[in-house]
Amino acid sequence: MDQAERLVLFFGSREVDDLVCSPIDRCRQTLAPTAAAKGLEPVLDATFADRSEPHDALSRLEALVAAGPDRTTVVCTHGTIIPEVIRLLRLRGMEVAGSLGCATASVWELHHDGERWTSGTYHPSQP
Repeated sequence: MDQAERLVLFFGSREVDDLVCSPIDRCRQTLAPTAAAKGLEPVLDATFADRSEPHDALSRLEALVAAGPDRTTVVCTHGTIIPEVIRLLRLRGMEVAGSLGCATASVWELHHDGERWTSGTYHPSQP
């Protein structure tokens, strides 16, 4: 099973309202099966492109939460951004349950209480 199909399984029973991804081909390809399974069209966002500024990516995440606080949004981005965004969130007090990581096709599940990022859980890619 390829990495993109593993994400379909991960998100299969979860409610997903929006998909946002880097415009880089690899991210679009990774998210395509989940988009098809959920009947959603991903929004391409250069803020999440490879080598983008992590502070900008975090600001964009906050804007997504503010625009739809009761929505579940899946963001597909790159290993160059994810660790730095997680580091910034931890500096702001976000609790992390379990391990840290950033493997391809892994998932960070982040929770926001309307005021701040409260918790994050790393879900490694499954074989």
